[in-house]
Amino acid sequence: MNIRKIWITVMILLGLVVTGCALTLDSSDLATSVEALETQISQQEQWLSANATQVIAQRDQLDYQSTQMAQQEEWLSYQSTQIGAHQGMIMYLATGAPTGQKGRYGYPQDGTLTPTPYYPVSGSVVIHQDSCCVGGKAGSSIEVDVQFEAHSVNGEITDMRVLTGAPLVDESDIAQASWEPFMAEKQFPVPVAINWTTFWVHVQYRDATGAISPVFSDEIGVEGN
Repeated sequence: MNIRKIWITVMILLGLVVTGCALTLDSSDLATSVEALETQISQQEQWLSANATQVIAQRDQLDYQSTQMAQQEEWLSYQSTQIGAHQGMIMYLATGAPTGQKGRYGYPQDGTLTPTPYYPVSGSVVIHQDSCCVGGKAGSSIEVDVQFEAHSVNGEITDMRVLTGAPLVDESDIAQASWEPFMAEKQFPVPVAINWTTFWVHVQYRDATGAISPVFSDEIGVEGN
């Protein structure tokens, strides 16, 4: 009999004494009780061991995920730094180009060079899925759908202002329109006259930092019958 069996036997006997039970168990009954208790204790130990293994595995998984998150944060920080550096280079190339040299290939002959303006906001406007024309009864009005698309290196596009009707004489004319929330698509009423007319849409976009785009325009023919 090992130490565990001795301990279990003693506990059984003490329990019987404390409860006032008569010690009528023979050796076979006592052995059976000891074996049953030993089996229960062994099962509990196995259960505790299995749970301990699961806890250790979960802890290792959490440690791995924490390491992965830290690596992703470092990568995002690196990418953010790279984007900032690229934006700075683009700004320099767009606004800090060298002065032209007379007679040199790629430079104006008068020796001057006007840098191309840098716009962090870009986009487009398309009337009626880029169709050539629409039509209707002369004197009526038809609805024309217009698709808007814009992007910014600074983040989200928040606003746009739209001017419709005639072509722009100057881009500054877009200031006549009020800023409104950006929409990917919008419909506009178009008056239909006899024969052919042209309907124009002009748009300018603004991002969350306040940066604005150049003016984008599109046109479509309108036939009245």
